Amino acid sequence: MIAVASWAQYPPSHDPSTMVRNVDGRYWIFTTGNGIWAMSSSNANFSDWRPEPTPFAPGTWPGWISNYVEGFNGFFWAPDVIKVGNTYFLYYSCAGNGAPAAIGVATATNLAGPWTDRGMVVAGNNAIDPALLLDNGRLWMSWGNWQSGIDIIELSTSTGKPISGSTHLVSGQVEGPGLYKSGGYYYLFYQRGLCCNGVNSGYYMVVARSTNITGPYTGERVFLPNRNGNIIGPGHFGYGQGRLTYHFYDGNDSGNAKLMVRSDFGVANGWPYVGTPPSGPGVPSGTYRITPRHSGKALDVVDCGNTDGTNVQQWSWLNNNCQKWNFTQMGGGYRISPVSAPNQALDLEDCNNANATNVRLWSWLNNDCQKWELVNRGSGYYSIRSVATGKCLDVNSFSTDDGANVFQYDCNSQSTNQQFRMDAVSASLQTVRLDQGEVSSEPSGVYPNPVIDQVNILLPKASEGVTTLKIMDVEGKLMKQESFKGKAHQIDVSALPKGVYILSYENIDGSYVKKISKQ
Repeated sequence: MIAVASWAQYPPSHDPSTMVRNVDGRYWIFTTGNGIWAMSSSNANFSDWRPEPTPFAPGTWPGWISNYVEGFNGFFWAPDVIKVGNTYFLYYSCAGNGAPAAIGVATATNLAGPWTDRGMVVAGNNAIDPALLLDNGRLWMSWGNWQSGIDIIELSTSTGKPISGSTHLVSGQVEGPGLYKSGGYYYLFYQRGLCCNGVNSGYYMVVARSTNITGPYTGERVFLPNRNGNIIGPGHFGYGQGRLTYHFYDGNDSGNAKLMVRSDFGVANGWPYVGTPPSGPGVPSGTYRITPRHSGKALDVVDCGNTDGTNVQQWSWLNNNCQKWNFTQMGGGYRISPVSAPNQALDLEDCNNANATNVRLWSWLNNDCQKWELVNRGSGYYSIRSVATGKCLDVNSFSTDDGANVFQYDCNSQSTNQQFRMDAVSASLQTVRLDQGEVSSEPSGVYPNPVIDQVNILLPKASEGVTTLKIMDVEGKLMKQESFKGKAHQIDVSALPKGVYILSYENIDGSYVKKISKQ
């Protein structure tokens, strides 16, 4: 959890730009405000932020803006800045009454000015929130808001103006984009939710990726949740001088907007992260019991089903194949499949990004909605995080009850109902799937033999009454007895010593006796 310490480290800011360094070595941020508000710090600890001259004197603005934006009053939104060669390019948003808006650009060789305005770059209903990226000598700008979504365009590195047509990236109900490149991927960050309402702000930051800067961008996942302690509504991604920047509303200070600067930003397993990096594979491929930390129970397949849509829940440990999971490494993540249904995989319903989206079984499709990462939480526990959404498996409401549902929710490193221990278990037992028409190789349906931890019973038909099952040692001492109804039953023999035993069962249809070997 991030703690807000002081004004010096967390100065007022809304829609901050990428951090940029001036010719004198000071670190600068531009932000929403009259004349484009600016501030700088002399050191990389950011302990002495101070206001700087605005690029445009408050109450003045370039004359061209009034031709595109009705009611503009000199209050500029969401600037971004980038240095190309020896020139700083400062892009700014102009909005007034209603939807029409415009983005302009000014240039300087010193961030303290003087600035020369270069005029309009783009105009239209969604022309706010510029974000810049210089990629292999080519300059790109993404921008957009709730009216029309997010677009991208290539700009001249000499004039800062468009040299190509725009490409649409994400449709409406999003805004505040940011661009970042790492390895073979371009990452597009943007905002969902409503901003600008202090502690009630709905902003949260998501990220999607593409191998091409003009998209398509896929795999949207939450990057910064709406709330993390007193950090509320984070917005406006920027990365410069080795620092991630964004604004937040301080829940400890009446929701005032402030600047966050972080150095714990990186990319692991193909996706950006902040804070503790994902641990990568974490456990080798193999078969595991998945134990929630808060309850000590086990992740379980409801009714041991094996059809698309079968639900996943928490249940007391029964040591059966419906509670044993095969982990198969898939790049930096895993496919997770129950031993009882090896053709199925743990799946995020409809690949939905929303909190409380159900987790279930589905036929293996090899997509990100069926791939999971392990995030090390210490003491042998991991969060199981969706590659598609960046959210974590969560046992509903910290319940310790059998049958508690499992879904996804914003990851919280402190939530023990999102922490799981993976204990290696034997997968030698093979559960017979009656609905697949499989039959035991044993005439009576007693298997396996020899047995390690569990004996399965499959009757020729479902008995109309109760079947009584007994296990005795070779001297006739009763070691275990159970009764069941129906056609199939499983009996746990893991506590029995190794040796030879006599198994018998009896019902109104007859009786059967067989020797079994316990290993």
